[in-house]
Amino acid sequence: MKFERYTQRNRIKMGLPEGLISSLGNLLSSLAELVGAVTGDRKMVMKSTTVQKALLQGSCNGIVMEASTCASSSINNNTKKKPKAAEENQTNSIYKNPDIGLCVSELIQKYGFPFESHEVVTKDKYILNLFRIPHGRQGPHSRGDKPPVLLAHGLLNSAGAWVIHEPDKALAYMLADRGYDTWMLNSRGCTYSKGHETLSAQDKEFWDFSFHEMGTMDVPAVIDHILATTGHPNLYYVGHSLGNTKLMIAINEDENLVGKVKLLVCFAPAVYLYMTTARLLSLNAPFFKLQKAILDYFTGGELMSKPFVQQFKKFLPYPEYFAAKVVTMSMYLMGGYNPDQIHWPGLPVVAGHTPSSSSVRTYIHCLQYFINSEFQQYDYGSADANLQAYGQPTPLKYDLTKVTCPTVIFYGENDLLCRPQAVEQLSKELPNVVGYHRVDCDKFSHTDFLYAKDADTLVYNKLIYMLEEWTRPENSVS
Repeated sequence: MKFERYTQRNRIKMGLPEGLISSLGNLLSSLAELVGAVTGDRKMVMKSTTVQKALLQGSCNGIVMEASTCASSSINNNTKKKPKAAEENQTNSIYKNPDIGLCVSELIQKYGFPFESHEVVTKDKYILNLFRIPHGRQGPHSRGDKPPVLLAHGLLNSAGAWVIHEPDKALAYMLADRGYDTWMLNSRGCTYSKGHETLSAQDKEFWDFSFHEMGTMDVPAVIDHILATTGHPNLYYVGHSLGNTKLMIAINEDENLVGKVKLLVCFAPAVYLYMTTARLLSLNAPFFKLQKAILDYFTGGELMSKPFVQQFKKFLPYPEYFAAKVVTMSMYLMGGYNPDQIHWPGLPVVAGHTPSSSSVRTYIHCLQYFINSEFQQYDYGSADANLQAYGQPTPLKYDLTKVTCPTVIFYGENDLLCRPQAVEQLSKELPNVVGYHRVDCDKFSHTDFLYAKDADTLVYNKLIYMLEEWTRPENSVS
């Protein structure tokens, strides 16, 4: 309240660079247009212009009052009556999806698949819950002697990413029904892996990790557990986004892991992010030090403690509807927008599983990649701090030439986070790329690898064909 009164009296210009103010104006304008598109509120576009002008004029009062007007108007208009989607069948599918509110184990068992949860303890005492679908709906006899498959999720996600859709559409189900022993990683700190032998998730020390530790600690422990349980000498590793980064980091720490990975399949590998055109993230990246200080103070180190649906239940009617819309906006702002591939019935289910919690430090490590062209460890923010951690004033770099396991890469043309040029750079630096594939859809984006309605025909069927080829003695992929 004091801030609003102060800005109303003074109307001073913000002390921000002109380029940043312009970028922020463009971002808010785009966000408002998207909100208008998904809520049906055409006035949002007009209001966004006012916000943008206020930014360019440096009027804090204009920003505060107009932004609050946009938000309150949109919420008030939509809380008077049940909101409508662009098409009635979309709205009906959002409200009627029976999978809303089901956790991963409930989803898997509902569709007739067996479910197992395995506890894996890492060297630094984190307790991970590793999920398993040991065979398909035809029974144990259908599995055969195929190598197991490990599915690895990205940032702010969990094993739920692989079971959102119905059995003929979700990758975990498709693999299990084709005879693969399917395992799903839950990295430390996510919804299903908040255990530790001596710490509580309420302790700030619990959240003192980034995806470096997910790679060096989580991945080796999980791979060893799977191989020990199944008796197989190696496995197939399928990662999305940072799920791929974790394995590459793990191999940098222990090159013996190469022999345990029969084939690495990368969906939208997040290694070089400095080319990103995801405006929300690229705008935040230059201020990662300030963000870390603020987030650490207010969150205790945990980022996104609850999925969207749970967050919205406290203050919005029809939380599934609004959560589904936020998921749509998040896809646009962070990974690219592909309206033709939105699976409307699945959106509220996605919103019930994302965002999955992670650490502030993991998020900050990602932001560092937006402003740095190097594939390197966490930057502690000063030469002295890095010197203490690494013995040198800058973070240690990861060596991609160590990742010698056979690798297949899939990328989307409309992936704003992992741009095609960045993926191409990665493919040239990895020493054993045996497959490099552009998804045959011009607007295919970052999250489409998980949630697109046609991901099965565009990506998963091709993946399964490759695994079948690699299961044969000749072990070749075209």
